[in-house]
Amino acid sequence: MRRALPLIAAALVAFASALPAQGVPSVQVGSRVRIESRIARGIFSVVRVTDDTVTVRADTLSAPLAVPRADIARLALSLGRRSAGSRALRGAYIGAAIGAVVGAASGLASGDDEKGTGFDLFQATAGEKAVLGAVALGLVGTVVGSVVGAGLRGERWEHTPLLPRVGIMPATTGRMALATSWTYRF
Repeated sequence: MRRALPLIAAALVAFASALPAQGVPSVQVGSRVRIESRIARGIFSVVRVTDDTVTVRADTLSAPLAVPRADIARLALSLGRRSAGSRALRGAYIGAAIGAVVGAASGLASGDDEKGTGFDLFQATAGEKAVLGAVALGLVGTVVGSVVGAGLRGERWEHTPLLPRVGIMPATTGRMALATSWTYRF
C-alpha cells in the first residue's frame, strides 16, 4: 500500500491537470475585474498576470497595485454593459410585475361593494377590483419601471469560481504528500 500511494497521487494530479475548466471565464491583460482581497477591493483593469500575482490599476491615473493571487477572496470578470434598451425592458418587466401584484392585492383587500349604497354604476366584486387594479397598476409599473431601468447603469459580471489544484510535495518525514489548494483561473 505504501508504494501504491505515490502512484495514486500521481494519477490524481495527472487527471486533475488534464481536465479543462470549461465555461470558466479567463482573466487577461486589459480585462475589467471586480476584486475583493485583503489589500484591494473594487473595480480594476488588469495590467499584468503572473503565476503568483495580478497587477491591477483602478484608473489610468493611479499607480498599479500587485495583488497576490492567494489573497483574492472573490473575483468577477466584466462582460460589458447592458444597452439602455435592455435595461428599460428589464425595468418594464419588473415594474409591471410589482404593479400587477400590488393592484391585485389592493383590489382583493378592499372587498366587495355593497349594493344600494352610493352610485350603483361603479359597484364591483373584490375579484373585479383585483383585475382592474392589476391592469391599471401594472401599466403604471411598466412605464415607471422602463424609465427607471433605462436610467440605471448596468454592468454584467461573471463570477469566477475557485478551481482546485492538486499536487505532490515532499513531507517532513521524507515521504511524498498530496497537497491541495484553490485558485482562480487566469
